[in-house]
Amino acid sequence: MNATSETDTGLPGSSHQKPDLTEYLRKMQSNAMRVEKLLGAVSACIDDAERQNICVLMIEEGWTIARDLNRGLDSVNLPEGALS
Repeated sequence: MNATSETDTGLPGSSHQKPDLTEYLRKMQSNAMRVEKLLGAVSACIDDAERQNICVLMIEEGWTIARDLNRGLDSVNLPEGALS
């Protein structure tokens, strides 16, 4: 289920040129919403024994996105001039 990686999220390591702050924050929020939706889906199906495997996959994907968000929001990875 890990169809998205750092190469297409706009996070560090995705390109040699950093996006402008507005685009960067839009991507961060989009990824945060993905984590929220994944966790909501896990919550809805966690008690169904037949859906345990998909729940594990959604948790792993959410963990990956959250890790990338943490890296992306680190001040050293923000676009140039974002903190000035």
